[in-house]
Amino acid sequence: PSPEMRLQVVTPATYAPQEFALSPDGRYLAFLAAESPTSTRQRLYVRALDSTEAHTLGEAGGDIRNPFWSPDSHTIGFYASENVNRIDIDGGRTQPLARAPSGRGAAWAPDGTIVYNPGTLTPLFGVPASGGTLREITSLNTPQERNHLASSFLPDGRRFLFFVTGNKEAQGIYLGSLDGAAPKRLVAADSTGVFVAPDYVIFVQEGALVARRLDLERGELTGETTTVASPSPGAFGIAGFSASANGVIAYREARKRLGGVTTWFDAAGNLQKTESFLNGPALSPDERFLAYDKYTGPNRDVWISDLVRGGERRFTTNDDVDGYPVWSPNGQQLIFESDRDGTFDLWIAPVNRVGDEQIFVGTDAQEIPLDWSSTGYVLYRRSDADYGSSDLVAVAVADKDRKPIVVADTRFEERMGSFSPDGKWVAYDTERSGRFEVVVQAFPAPDEESPISTDGGQAPLWSRDGGEIYFTAPDGAILSARVTTEGSIFSAEAPKRLFPARIGLQAFNQEYAVTRDRHFVVTTQQIDDDPEPITVLLNWKP
Repeated sequence: PSPEMRLQVVTPATYAPQEFALSPDGRYLAFLAAESPTSTRQRLYVRALDSTEAHTLGEAGGDIRNPFWSPDSHTIGFYASENVNRIDIDGGRTQPLARAPSGRGAAWAPDGTIVYNPGTLTPLFGVPASGGTLREITSLNTPQERNHLASSFLPDGRRFLFFVTGNKEAQGIYLGSLDGAAPKRLVAADSTGVFVAPDYVIFVQEGALVARRLDLERGELTGETTTVASPSPGAFGIAGFSASANGVIAYREARKRLGGVTTWFDAAGNLQKTESFLNGPALSPDERFLAYDKYTGPNRDVWISDLVRGGERRFTTNDDVDGYPVWSPNGQQLIFESDRDGTFDLWIAPVNRVGDEQIFVGTDAQEIPLDWSSTGYVLYRRSDADYGSSDLVAVAVADKDRKPIVVADTRFEERMGSFSPDGKWVAYDTERSGRFEVVVQAFPAPDEESPISTDGGQAPLWSRDGGEIYFTAPDGAILSARVTTEGSIFSAEAPKRLFPARIGLQAFNQEYAVTRDRHFVVTTQQIDDDPEPITVLLNWKP
C-alpha cells in the first residue's frame, strides 16, 4: 500500500479561503484569489497538481464564489454576477446558466444536471449544464429548515449529499435523489458532507474534519467516526474541504474566521473605527440611531444601536429571519423583511414598542425593503419565489390595499434603489446594458432614465441634502456623482471615485449608510492576506 502523504499548496490573498474544489479525477485544484488588496473582485484559478503554477480562468474577475467541477473534470461551475455559471478549463467564455443572487453549494451529476441553490431560504433546483428549464429538486418540508446546499453525488449518479441549515432538529447532512425520493437525514453536522471513494463521507463536526463510512445500499452512515484533520476547516454550511472521485482529499485549516466587519470612514476614506459585523446598516433620520440585522445564535434579527449614548437593543425576537431594516421619515417606525410566513415579506413595527409587528406587504414572491420616501412611499425589491428575476416596486403607506406602483419592471434585473429627499426622483441599478449601472427617473410618474454611473455601479444612495448620489463600483469602492434637480429637469455630473471601501456582495440591499457630514458606515469584507496553505491528502486511510 502507498503511504499516506500530506502536501501543501500556497495560494495568494483571498476573500474566500474556504472556497476551493478538487477535480473528480484528482488532477486539478480550483481556488479563488483577490485581484488586489483593496478590491473585492476575485479571480478563478486552476492549478494542475503536477505543476507548480496556477493560471486564471475567465475574462475578468468579479464576485466569484463556490467553484465546483463537472464529472469529466473539463469544466468548472461557479456562482458570480447573481448567476450559476460554467467555464471550460481549456479556455472560452463564461456561460450563465440560471439566476442565483446569493447561491451557495452545487453538485454536477453525470447526466448533466447541475443541482444548485439560488439564494437564501430556498430548496435545491436543477438546471441542465447546457442551460434550459429549471426544476425543483428538493422542498423545504418543515418550518425548521432554512436552506438547502448541495455538495456531491454518489457513484450511482442519481443520489447526492446536501446540507440543511436550520434549527438543531433539522440541520445536518441529508441524502437526496434526482428521482424525487424523500430525502433522508444522515447525521447532524456543522457543514455539508462530501463523498470520498470508495464509501466514506467527510464533514465538520465539533471542531474537526471527520469521516464515517456510508452504506451505499441502505443509504446510511455506519461505524465509528474517524478524524481526518483538526483544527476544523470551517463550518457554516460551506466548509474548506473537497474530495476527488478517486479519493484525494484537500482541506484548509480555519485558524481565523473571515466575513464582514462594520467600518466607519470619513469623507476622505480614512478609517475611524471598526465594529463587529452589522448587516444592512440604516441610519435614523436624526442620525442618532443605527438599525441593522445580525445573527443572534443561529437566528438573524433586527437590532438598534444608540450612537449618542452607546449600547444596542434587540428589536425583533421572532424565531425566523428578520433583516434589512428601513426607517420611516419621522424615525418612529421600521419596515423590515421577515420569512415568518414562509417567504420574505415586508413587516412594520413601531420603534419604541417591541413586539407590535404587523405584516405590511405579503405575497408569494420575495419582498425586500429598500427605502421610505418623505412623501409616504415604500420602495422594495420584488423577486420570484425562486429568485428567478427581480424588479422594483413602490407602495403608498396610506393605501390600505397596498396596490403596487411599478418603478422598474423589465426582463432585466433591477435590484436596489433610493428616493431623493423630496421624494420626486428614484435612483436604482439595472443590468439592462449587460452589467449593473445606476440610473435615475422621476417618481411616481416615470419619465426617461438619466444615467449616473459610467463604468458599472450598484446600490445607489441619495445624500441627505439631495445634491449627491453615492453608489458602489464593481470592485467595492464608493463613488459619488453631483446632481441637480430643477422642476422636472434632472442633471448629473461625471461620478468621482471617493475611496476603496471593500464592500462585498450586495445581492439584496445597500451595505452602507452616509451621514449628513459625509461619514460612511460600511459593511466591509475582510481579506486573508496570508491564508493557510491548502493541504492535499493522498492515500488517506481511515
